[in-house]
Amino acid sequence: MLALLPILVLLANSALGQETPTTKPSAGQPLSPPPLAGLIVHGQPQAPGGEPIQIQAALTRLDSFESLDDGASIAALLGVMVEAASSPGTTVAILGIEGGVPVVAVATPGAREEDIELQGNVHAWSTESHTFFLYQRGDAPVDVTETGVAIDALATTFAAHGIEAEAGVEFMLDLENFRRAWPDALVDGPARRVVALTGLANARKIRVHVPESGAVRLSYSSRAQTADKVTTRVGPDPADETMIGVRWPSVFDAGLRMYAFALGDEARQAFTERFQAWMGSNGNRLRGLIQATEVAMDWSMTSNGQGGPGLSVTIPIRDGVNGQALADAASATLRDSGFAVQGNRATLELPASLAAAVGAQTLVIEVDTESTPMAYKISVE
Repeated sequence: MLALLPILVLLANSALGQETPTTKPSAGQPLSPPPLAGLIVHGQPQAPGGEPIQIQAALTRLDSFESLDDGASIAALLGVMVEAASSPGTTVAILGIEGGVPVVAVATPGAREEDIELQGNVHAWSTESHTFFLYQRGDAPVDVTETGVAIDALATTFAAHGIEAEAGVEFMLDLENFRRAWPDALVDGPARRVVALTGLANARKIRVHVPESGAVRLSYSSRAQTADKVTTRVGPDPADETMIGVRWPSVFDAGLRMYAFALGDEARQAFTERFQAWMGSNGNRLRGLIQATEVAMDWSMTSNGQGGPGLSVTIPIRDGVNGQALADAASATLRDSGFAVQGNRATLELPASLAAAVGAQTLVIEVDTESTPMAYKISVE
């Protein structure tokens, strides 16, 4: 999930059953305005009842949302998506923007415990099989029972960009209506610069499928073409067919460019100077660490037991690489980056604002020289 945006940059610029809510739109029922964005997590619940309480906690953290120009606000919004990814059968939809703040609906398997008090601007109701959440600020009346209809509209809105999928995660973005609902975000500021870098600034709608294994797929339509013209691009096949295909050197470069472009001119200049100084000491080691990776990734989501997600990513290392030399290089590089290093394991305490937004405390990077194949193991806990 954290690598999705850099992967999107590469796909866009290259040449290349979910258990659904039972609530359905009735015949002739309008789906306008359509959802602006959403996430579908395919698959059956991993355990009876699911974990609605974790979704509820992630939505509550949206009370800190200020704007798309604020890093902690973006982290809180992504935190809802990341938390949802740990619960197969969950759908998230951003229904609109009110007062500069997203209105977010979620359907997730399982019934929430009624004695868990709803806080902030989170509303909920449950059926026998699902819990429906709605995050909406303000004093306007809220009808949570219509949330299922709004969530089902997500698939309808993006039907023309359909990617047949029964497993993995799908992300959708209606960039055309997003521009209307949140105009200031794409006129100037970090969001505009990041979208421009993806090469999709002129897109109407975007749909991305990250499978359980295989190549990532991107489908999009463009304002430069008729609305029914949909382009599909496919990422690389994985070196290990049980994993997702990712070319990590390219993803690293794309991710670094996205981060720099999201900064303002003054902050970007300061970051560039610091990064160049850091690369002077660590550049050779860093290039070796990245080049050692296979074209593959495995990831999983769990609950960290603290109201936040536990994200784990495994990146296999190419055969023939000296494991201990690689571990030593990683330790030296991470130690010089603010990590606390013990053996082959390095830990970084997340900044307080980010930790509060995503419900996680630490980033851990380990070079596992005992696994076959050897691998980088990265977790957010």
